[in-house]
Amino acid sequence: MEIKYYQRYVEIKEAKKLLELEEDLIKKEILHDLEVAPEGKIANEFGKFNRSTRKTYKYSEKVDELNEMIKMRKVDEEEQGIAEKVETYYITLTKNHVK
Repeated sequence: MEIKYYQRYVEIKEAKKLLELEEDLIKKEILHDLEVAPEGKIANEFGKFNRSTRKTYKYSEKVDELNEMIKMRKVDEEEQGIAEKVETYYITLTKNHVK
């Protein structure tokens, strides 16, 4: 067991959180720039930046009801052993508090 791997894992997780927060702040600024840019595009020495859209949908009450019925049916199949369980492994981390 290499303790350095565990230490580095914690360092990477912390760095990712900070970088993602910074990315979100910067993204808002860039999106604002792209909003006022011609054709929603900016090119500079770092690359080409485009403002794109992603569509999402809000469905009717009937479709929402059908989705709820499907969720209940899934639970039934899980409980009856009809649904096939697929397990994947991942790491959970609870950091020690340094005094």
